[in-house]
Amino acid sequence: MKPENRTAVLFILPPFIILALTVFYPIIYSLYITFHKWDLKSPATIGKFVGLNNYLNVISSPEFSSSLINTLIIVGISLPVSLFLSLGIAILINQKFRGRRLLQAVLLVPWAIPSVAGGVIWKWIFNPNYGVANAILYTLGVIDKYVAFFSDAWLARMIVALAFVYKGVPFGALLLLAALQIVPSDVLESARIDGAGTLQTFIHVTWYWLKPSFLVLLVLRTIEAFRVFDEIYVLTYGGPAGATTVLGWQIYLQAFSYLRFDFGSVIAYILAIITVSLSLIYMKVMGTREVLGR
Repeated sequence: MKPENRTAVLFILPPFIILALTVFYPIIYSLYITFHKWDLKSPATIGKFVGLNNYLNVISSPEFSSSLINTLIIVGISLPVSLFLSLGIAILINQKFRGRRLLQAVLLVPWAIPSVAGGVIWKWIFNPNYGVANAILYTLGVIDKYVAFFSDAWLARMIVALAFVYKGVPFGALLLLAALQIVPSDVLESARIDGAGTLQTFIHVTWYWLKPSFLVLLVLRTIEAFRVFDEIYVLTYGGPAGATTVLGWQIYLQAFSYLRFDFGSVIAYILAIITVSLSLIYMKVMGTREVLGR
């Protein structure tokens, strides 16, 4: 082996070993668990090969069905809103106005706050006894008595979605802003000279340069939305009556509350399959070669 190749291997080997121990091994081991009995409440059966029975038991369970429905509801609410707000804020900040740099800095604050800390803030805001949301609505006459937001299924889901959107919009906005700033100004000027309006310019010119970053954001936010956990843990703990028990929370329940590591691993892999499948669909619909090939 050449000296330069040996040096390269020596530099690559330590991070590869760390990745193998902390990423690859857990992935392979959890896949192994999905095909075996792994219930800590029944130690005698641990390690017994069951084939696809774990998958069949999980998929046919009402808990999984309700968790999947709750996940799709929260994703369906939060993902479009998050993408729309990220794009809108990016377009706004891309304009030249006084205080734009300050706004960019302030925009980072929600993203920098840890999810758990942000969740606690939202829990205070919607507290049924002293929350500021109740105080404002009561003062404006919208409600005649304080509302227990977390006792209503749809309100609890909306609050979880709101917390998720609040956390992720700054990152999305800055990512799209970076893409908007590389759009050639001469191309935009040519479009205006040719009589294209603002919407036409965005669709036929700006979107071409924005699409790669938007695809990346769409994939990342979809993955984050499907594995939402911190907000559930802090705000609702899966309630009320399981209305916010999403797949990520179901993994936690199965593995660490019920000690069914086999079922928890199965749900984790199903969740991974869903997100990977959606990502591939996004790439197909948006045109992978066109988006990533230029």
